[in-house]
Amino acid sequence: MITLDTREPEDVLVAVEKAAIDEGVRTTRAMLPQGDFVWECPLGIMGVERKTASDLMGSLSSGRAAEQMARMIEAYTIPVLMIVGDLTTHKGKIGRWSGKDFNGSWTVMGVDNVLLSWQLAGMYIVRASKKDTAARIISLYRWSHKREHLVVRGSVITPTHITRQARTLCTLPGIGPKRAASLAKQYTLAELFAMPETVWQKMAGKTIGERVSQFINATIIDNGDSPQPPNDGMMGA
Repeated sequence: MITLDTREPEDVLVAVEKAAIDEGVRTTRAMLPQGDFVWECPLGIMGVERKTASDLMGSLSSGRAAEQMARMIEAYTIPVLMIVGDLTTHKGKIGRWSGKDFNGSWTVMGVDNVLLSWQLAGMYIVRASKKDTAARIISLYRWSHKREHLVVRGSVITPTHITRQARTLCTLPGIGPKRAASLAKQYTLAELFAMPETVWQKMAGKTIGERVSQFINATIIDNGDSPQPPNDGMMGA
């Protein structure tokens, strides 16, 4: 079942509900604390924040977007930002036309870098046209219920592998989804982040073990704290 935020425009809500009926997916409406569309799936809880291109630029300039993305990452296992429509660009700038003048303070590369930072922090970003918004929501719903997901170089992971703990371990250098899933089943994060380099080398190989240990030690020094995972896998934007 997909829960739709009641504060979304009525035409968007009706379009998603119709597309869901056509696909045999149930929907309900409620006021959501975060995001615009939410559902449970084998991956966990998936939340989608829908933003038009113009709204995205406005919230970027006000600083509101960064706060929204942080709350989405905290609230949902799979947080998704759906950007609807195209950004208006001119000579490497993003903005809007006012008569013959183009008003834009953001560069295209600057916005791309912000979006990349959000993805590093755990936010997944997809795009859709306005007319395809409803179909894209249903497509995401179907994707989230896949039994297997193809990842780098043909390796396959199943939803049971994608836990918060495994996701945190994937931020370590040289630790991929399969190894992260295996380690997450055997140890707690506290145990893993307290392990000496020699143990990491036995588990992951000499080179990767050395890199992981150095990464953990550098994180601990930066935090000035006791051994612990770096912000539950959420890297700062």
